[in-house]
Amino acid sequence: IKIAEDKDKIDFMSKIDLDIWIGEVLIQKLDKIAMANSVENRNPFLDFNLVDLVFKIDSNLKAKNTKYLLKQIAKKYIPFKIINRKKKGFNSPFNEWLFEEFGLNLVEIILKANKIHNLFNEDYIKILYNQAKNNKFRQHFYLLWLFSKWFLNNYK
Repeated sequence: IKIAEDKDKIDFMSKIDLDIWIGEVLIQKLDKIAMANSVENRNPFLDFNLVDLVFKIDSNLKAKNTKYLLKQIAKKYIPFKIINRKKKGFNSPFNEWLFEEFGLNLVEIILKANKIHNLFNEDYIKILYNQAKNNKFRQHFYLLWLFSKWFLNNYK
């Protein structure tokens, strides 16, 4: 696809993004991760026929809303409440798995490691554990647990 900079700024910037950021950075990273885990990866939105079609659409329509066109097509197939729901992240449930599998043992491992290296405030560790059980600061507690496991394995 060849696009003159002075013809359509949105398409020109999209082409640069496609060639440099997506083509040279994101696709390579995704490919390495997929191959390292024996996963076959496909990028349906990068199908050359679809990309050619999108570049033919008026840029004013594309700039209206980043997902406007996709939502218009999806309305035929997906319920309204799903298409227009609030944006939601895709997080791994590792915290839930962690608590289900180890439970109280989590805080015991952290306290055991802390008795050796004495880097953390023990009262705060217990507060953090209780908050993590209530779905707050779980990533902090997980990292503290992970550090403690590593420490005990390497410096016990």
